Amino acid sequence: MKESIYDQMTSAEKEVAELLKEMRIKWTYEQPVFVWDENKRPRVWAPDFLLIPFGIYVEVCGSEQFDYEYRRRIFDNNGYRVIFLHS
Repeated sequence: MKESIYDQMTSAEKEVAELLKEMRIKWTYEQPVFVWDENKRPRVWAPDFLLIPFGIYVEVCGSEQFDYEYRRRIFDNNGYRVIFLHS
């Protein structure tokens, strides 16, 4: 049986995906982006969703152990438009 993209998502990400589907907004899941970190080291990160028609990324914040403010700062410094949704 073929694995679905939804099998890789958290429950919060699935909720966002369903909302985007209802709104008929095309998206891709975990589209890799290139960033420079705070020490000017190259990194490849994958925000949860890319809203294709808008060129905006969405990061679903579901883990209390994850430093989303750090991630926000790095995305901002690299010129990416990212919306952070807290579940």
